[in-house]
Amino acid sequence: MKALITGAASGIGLATARLFLREGWQVVGLDRLDPPSDFAHAGWIHCDLAEPSVVSATCALLADTNVAGRFDTLVISAGVAGVGDPQRILQINFVSARHIVRTLSPLVRDGGSVTIVSSGAGWRWMDRKEALLCVVREPNDARSLAMAAAQCGSASEAYNCSKELLCALVAHDCLAHWPRGVRLNSVSPGSIDTPLIPDFIASMGKDAMHFSRETVGRDGTCDEIGEVIAFLATSKASWINGADLKVDGGLTGALSGDVVSFEGWAN
Repeated sequence: MKALITGAASGIGLATARLFLREGWQVVGLDRLDPPSDFAHAGWIHCDLAEPSVVSATCALLADTNVAGRFDTLVISAGVAGVGDPQRILQINFVSARHIVRTLSPLVRDGGSVTIVSSGAGWRWMDRKEALLCVVREPNDARSLAMAAAQCGSASEAYNCSKELLCALVAHDCLAHWPRGVRLNSVSPGSIDTPLIPDFIASMGKDAMHFSRETVGRDGTCDEIGEVIAFLATSKASWINGADLKVDGGLTGALSGDVVSFEGWAN
């Protein structure tokens, strides 16, 4: 069994890669950073997802040198917080992710899986479904980026938009390879203890970052998210397709049920 995992150098991607390795999978990590020291038995591809030409070249190389069915699962875990240039956030979190999914999904074996790490920040994507699906449907990456950027006035808005777009992408593309049994799903973590925590605090503020742990008691762990991703790669998840799995201790459930609210908690 073989997995391609983006963002494998840290956080959820790293935890997922280590989990697959422990279970005897072959793992190919894709990241702009060097691999961890314990990845001697994993393949590694350096790729900066902020650079469209690099992403295109990397995907083309994989497509040209692969045989169909080489990968049993793709895990799209690379991402950045809502700090810095909004277009860069959208490029890494959505445009490059979509490019990889659409280019490499045909290489996934029959019955395999593609799992995207989205975020609880995308939980209300249906509220503006049509605008998001217009971006998803635009086949040209540069135009899609421009359309998404036009909806965002700040870095934090770009982050939320990028995660909403990932949820919309899963809904839109989930049947593309379903005739071969290839499933496309997303996993949406809540607040997770990762190296990105300082960036999220800078982007969202301490109060917003503490909202999840105040509501459900603690942050989640990268390993807990990795376990869900690993499950989605198994035959036990063969009928799960087009789903966004909330892995947040019940936060979005409580929000949807009006048990808690951001405004009420912040006040």
